[in-house]
Amino acid sequence: MSNSITMNPGKLARFAQAAYHPDDDGGIHDRRVAEIASETEYAAIHQYDNALIISFRGTDEKPVPWSKDWQRNLDIRFTDSDDNVHALMTFDDHGRVHEGFYNATMDIAVPLLQQVRRRRTHRRYIYIVGHSHGGPMAWITAAILRDAEIITHVVCTYGCPNFCDQTFAANHHHALRYIGFRGINYQAGRWPGWRDPVCHYPRLMRRPGDDVVLPGRFGPLHNHSMDNYVRLLDGRK
Repeated sequence: MSNSITMNPGKLARFAQAAYHPDDDGGIHDRRVAEIASETEYAAIHQYDNALIISFRGTDEKPVPWSKDWQRNLDIRFTDSDDNVHALMTFDDHGRVHEGFYNATMDIAVPLLQQVRRRRTHRRYIYIVGHSHGGPMAWITAAILRDAEIITHVVCTYGCPNFCDQTFAANHHHALRYIGFRGINYQAGRWPGWRDPVCHYPRLMRRPGDDVVLPGRFGPLHNHSMDNYVRLLDGRK
């Protein structure tokens, strides 16, 4: 398979959008081969053009700010090795991550890893995409796959918050560069007061990959929506 899909952010954005609509593929005509869900988290595995694309949904749209999703978003402590009861990711090797996003990922990590092991082949590339809350889940999943000796070729996020320390950010940025691929974090809004606000918090945390700023035209909350990212990236090669 060629690397052409890595140069098509519009296509990848539609896979991230599809995670919000389990019954609708958003016009991408993918083959959704697996869905993994918990009370609040959702991920889908798509088979497309000899690739596996893992897509993570962002914060579940609930009318109350104290939902479990929001509790996790606001749990900004760093997870350390003593909390790693799942033994799927070694913090000593990777660095530390946001407690809430780590717990969200662990909700579905075991069945997700089983599905990836079942469906991957040596010729099949793996792409991981996620919007908002799903962005850190995408990066943490790449770390889990790395410990399982499964290579992730591309991580692409949209409106991704900061979620890790400098060690995690540097390790995963360089890991993707080493195999000739990259991690990309899209954020909408060129003017600081109009930018997607989620991309700048928590202030004392970091994220891996390269940030790409898109020319958002509306207010900051509109710029954060996944539909807006699809509109901005649609047709890009």
